[in-house]
Amino acid sequence: MRKLELHLGRKLVWLVCNLHTGELPLRHLIVGLDGPTLSDSKLSGPIGKLLDSATDLDINPNFTRIFVGPPLIKLPDKVIQDLSTDQHYGYTMVCAVRDGVFPARLALLEIGPVNHSRWLTTANRLLRLWVSKHRLKGKKLKNLQLIVEFIIGVYYPCWFNVKVKHSWIEGPRHILFQLDCLKSQRKEVLELVMPTVRRTAWYAHSEAILQTLLCSEDQKERIEGVGRILAIRGEGDPDTQLGDSSVRTRRTPDINCDASSIGDLISWSEGVSEPPLTCLLSTSEVKNFIKTPMEVLNWPCHTQSIERVVKMVTEASATYFSQEKRDGGIRAQETSRRLMSKNESKQDLCHLTKFRSKSEDVSL
Repeated sequence: MRKLELHLGRKLVWLVCNLHTGELPLRHLIVGLDGPTLSDSKLSGPIGKLLDSATDLDINPNFTRIFVGPPLIKLPDKVIQDLSTDQHYGYTMVCAVRDGVFPARLALLEIGPVNHSRWLTTANRLLRLWVSKHRLKGKKLKNLQLIVEFIIGVYYPCWFNVKVKHSWIEGPRHILFQLDCLKSQRKEVLELVMPTVRRTAWYAHSEAILQTLLCSEDQKERIEGVGRILAIRGEGDPDTQLGDSSVRTRRTPDINCDASSIGDLISWSEGVSEPPLTCLLSTSEVKNFIKTPMEVLNWPCHTQSIERVVKMVTEASATYFSQEKRDGGIRAQETSRRLMSKNESKQDLCHLTKFRSKSEDVSL
């Protein structure tokens, strides 16, 4: 993205996947407590070596309940329909560990394999290990508990928060939410994950924060955003003065871990710039956002949908010859997934059928 800015000679809106950056602290925590990775799907530590066989272990009916951090956000129906099997499993597992009650049907479900490019399945297997008869003791058991506490209190609350509030405008608020979740973690955990949290706080850039303030429904936040843009621009004719859209130095800002609002996330004394979308607006036009929020396109703050499309198109290209057949295959696959997403057994297939009168056909 930086090279693209230099090529075009102007700054751009940076959209970094919040789901990816949210996985990095978990990865560093596992490596720090259990040991480094061995390959793209293996971990070297005693806990990591158990993950491949986690689903084969018997359930421990007396597993220790863990309920640190905030509860998971309630998922709208649209989000539930979009969840993959592993994502749905993770949500259910977190609720089970927090409640101390493990549904019997969960023990029958398979979990995706460990994969170091996506740590969600690793988190699921760690939760499954926690509720099982794993026979870990001493330091190994303590390390497993620390990891599971992080998954329950930080990783999954932040993951599903991003999944529900997926607009790029919510990026700075996700950082604030993550910092609030981290307050529930122990000191040894914070020492391992905070360097990564600080290094990946991309949405704490002044441009992202100011854009969120200008789009806020809260007028006080819009007033703050407009005021900071005016301070960046300085004195000038409000009807002709524009923002600076030239390429700027890009460095992840130092974040204030004790911030209570997105405006307090960073220091505004130096190295700040206004959003690219306001640079072509006059100062008078920027001031109008005090009365009404700025309207922007609803871009996502994660790349999950893009990754799915790339994978589907790649698979379709290897199966179908013409563009029309590839398009038809992809659409058929999407329709099938929507129909089957909520069906966990053969009995649920009846929900896919609509039985008419005897004189009519049975249709799907």
